[in-house]
Amino acid sequence: MIDNILAYFHRRRTNFRLTFGSPAGRQVLADLMEFCCTSRTTALNDSSHEMAIREGRRQVWLRIERAMNLTPEEMLAITSEKDKP
Repeated sequence: MIDNILAYFHRRRTNFRLTFGSPAGRQVLADLMEFCCTSRTTALNDSSHEMAIREGRRQVWLRIERAMNLTPEEMLAITSEKDKP
């Protein structure tokens, strides 16, 4: 049973890294990092609705980050890959 669980997490990490590991995938990750409020607060004084939306986005990012087991160094590198207009 433990082997099955470990295999599941290994496959998930591999799949996420294959999906987001290309240069284009890393640009998508950089865009998602910004969109999902990874470097700013989700708390807003004037709108609980907007705060809930931002927190939902942040939860999506956290799932990706955990699935890929990203290190702080990898996250910093990804932010520098954001496609600029």
